[in-house]
Amino acid sequence: MFIITLAILVIVFGAFAWRLFSAEEPLYSGRVPTSRILRRRGVLEVYGMVHFGIDTFMDQKRCSGGESAECFNPSEMDVDEIVRSCRDGGLSGLIIVCKHHDGFCLWPTKTTEYNISASPYKGGKGDLVKEFADACRKYGMGVGFYVSPWDRNNAAFGKPEYTEIYREQLREICTNYGQAFELWIDGANGGEGYYGGANEMRRIDHSVYYDWPNTWKMMRRLQPNACIFSDVGPDLRCSGSENGCVSDECYGNIHLLPAESNTTPAPGLMDYSKSAEGMADGELFLPPECDFPLRPNWFYHPCDDGRQKSVDELVDIYMHSVGCGGFMNVGISPDRRGRLDSGDIERLKEFRVAVETLFQNGITATPLIEVTPDRPLVVEFGEARTVVLVDMREELAIQGEVVNGYVLEARVDGEWKTQFKGQAIGLRRLRRLPAVHCDALRIVLATETRKPVMLQLAAYGEA
Repeated sequence: MFIITLAILVIVFGAFAWRLFSAEEPLYSGRVPTSRILRRRGVLEVYGMVHFGIDTFMDQKRCSGGESAECFNPSEMDVDEIVRSCRDGGLSGLIIVCKHHDGFCLWPTKTTEYNISASPYKGGKGDLVKEFADACRKYGMGVGFYVSPWDRNNAAFGKPEYTEIYREQLREICTNYGQAFELWIDGANGGEGYYGGANEMRRIDHSVYYDWPNTWKMMRRLQPNACIFSDVGPDLRCSGSENGCVSDECYGNIHLLPAESNTTPAPGLMDYSKSAEGMADGELFLPPECDFPLRPNWFYHPCDDGRQKSVDELVDIYMHSVGCGGFMNVGISPDRRGRLDSGDIERLKEFRVAVETLFQNGITATPLIEVTPDRPLVVEFGEARTVVLVDMREELAIQGEVVNGYVLEARVDGEWKTQFKGQAIGLRRLRRLPAVHCDALRIVLATETRKPVMLQLAAYGEA
């Protein structure tokens, strides 16, 4: 009898344990960010996205999908130089555009003949996804992948069978090229295209065609440590534009709003009106990723030579992305040789120096300190110092984003003087000060912040 009872207990406990440990992680984490997001803070905040493909060689913004693979033939391809230059330019990772809307795949996929093996590159034996992934790891950079859902070449696009083709492409990328820090999903879907020679307009229902919940679950199983970006997360949200900036008071929290009534928010089917600012009471913590091209266009065009964003523009974007609780994603575009333009390389280096200069003269940095509206965070310098920049961070792992209004004050000649008033702190908040000479700083929370919160404050002087 004892043996039978023991056997039953083992079976029951085993079934319980299997259900407990095999349960799938929810796609969305609610208001508390996952470790995937938190471990990127201060490490993977500024990165790039490499656009290199058929469009590069056809000098078009968006090819139709009917262009011959023969045109893809970089004469001096140097992946190491591209990756090394991006690292030296202050980027901590690169997202590789493995397939853009034209459908041409930079890896020898089994899902379509329209891929790098049909090109002259390395006699049809090339695999640029592998080359970039290997080079990123060689130079200590994170690697991410973007496989466009829209495929203007594939004859099956718009039909049920294409969804499985697309998932298989994701499966190949997620399985064969090592760990990724990010998987990137675009919202551009449907329109005119080659589509196997049909040369027609094709539309899809963005909300259901890709069955995103199950597609994302597959991606999550294969790449559990990668953040998934799209208009609607489930880890990172679109900032609502391609100018690289969000609102000064951007919240990480947001409600996902559909583009049309009676529809489900999805990539390409989203109300972007709150994407750049978020919502204090938002039900999901989805910090914004702020993407923009270094040049006027995402792919290389000779007419864009010399038209890189200025250093001042890049630093302003940094302050309005990373400095507002988001992430900065710079569009990188190798030329037809397979090299970076010398002007791009130099501009990235100048940007790195400019950002490092912001933090060159540290005055003070606190550990996490519990703060309430009645108990402000006070930082004593011991002597008067000139402060030009503050860096504030909120502990998020336990209760998520809490701060909803605060004042930063400086003590000047014994008197507390307001420097600025803000709303959100979240992942990170960088704010410039007008060179105030003071011997202490303090953050006073507004009464709207109803819970105690753990905050950090760092202050920097003029370089």
